[in-house]
Amino acid sequence: MATPGGNIRPLADLLRSELKARDAFVKGDNAFQRRARLLQCLWRESVGLDPGSRNGKPKGARLSSATQPRSDAGPDDDPDRLANFLTDTISNVARLELAEVGDPETDRRWSTDRVRLELIASQPMLINLFGELIVDPVVLTAVLSQLWAPAESTTSVGGPKEGIAEVTAVELRRPATIVPGVVDVLVEFRGHDGNDSLLGFRVRYAENFRVGAVDPDPAWDAVATGPDELAAPPLQQVWLDYLALREVATELGVPAERTWFVQLHPAENFRAADVAGRFLDVVNVVGLDDRCEVVSLERFVESVSEVVADDWVGEFAERYLGFVLVDELLGFATPDDGFAESEIKDDANHDDPEW
Repeated sequence: MATPGGNIRPLADLLRSELKARDAFVKGDNAFQRRARLLQCLWRESVGLDPGSRNGKPKGARLSSATQPRSDAGPDDDPDRLANFLTDTISNVARLELAEVGDPETDRRWSTDRVRLELIASQPMLINLFGELIVDPVVLTAVLSQLWAPAESTTSVGGPKEGIAEVTAVELRRPATIVPGVVDVLVEFRGHDGNDSLLGFRVRYAENFRVGAVDPDPAWDAVATGPDELAAPPLQQVWLDYLALREVATELGVPAERTWFVQLHPAENFRAADVAGRFLDVVNVVGLDDRCEVVSLERFVESVSEVVADDWVGEFAERYLGFVLVDELLGFATPDDGFAESEIKDDANHDDPEW
């Protein structure tokens, strides 16, 4: 077993070797992305799906076909289920969402290619997480109530102090019109005080936030204004999605004080956690801190598991958060055996980001 403070380089080499063996090594990946990409390959292999390709090159973290049969399919499962999704219901949600895509080159809601074929992308993960929940507002209400209980509760992680009494509407990937941002999951709800409110989720899996700046538009100031730090990457990415939520809230007639912005990502994605934390630090300056939250994907899935007993919850957790499977493959039974993602010195060329 490795020991903390020992030579971590062989661990990075092992990880690189396993990825290359699966045609899944991407030079621009950071350490978390590499672990996440390998985890997706392991999931693909476990359900008997064939690896795909892009631009003529084999890609192990991509599917060869959107509807290829999975080895774990049961007799009652839809034979045409989109293979990137965990249940027939979730697959149907994905189909309905993709059916609304206009021009694939310009539509900001969904990337059809990513949703159908890419294993590591955030968009299919978002649908896998919320697909079963959005078809039953009662269940979604119960899940969100686990996270945002009334203020007197000792279990709430923060958020709406009035709690969530009833989810009244849900929309995935709601784009703004003034701001070039998108609300990944827009939840309209009624609090225990009877007032209508909004939750806007920004859902990310393995992004490294290495993108170029978007030229500011004076029209954005009509939505909200913020410190200069929010005008440049990586915080600008988060700021634009926050502004998108504020714009949509205005369209729906919901005041800013009843609009909550939630960043959701895996706890092990330290890059996402760093950006989210920095965003909260900056928005403290303009008094938005009590309406912006960061929730780990692990905590959200735990809340789902407290309400939903279906198999898909455990399957989701294993597919997207089961990094112990990566550790076992590399010869380390638990993450506590010294395989700390933050300790791996990554020599990747980070100028080649991949969502």
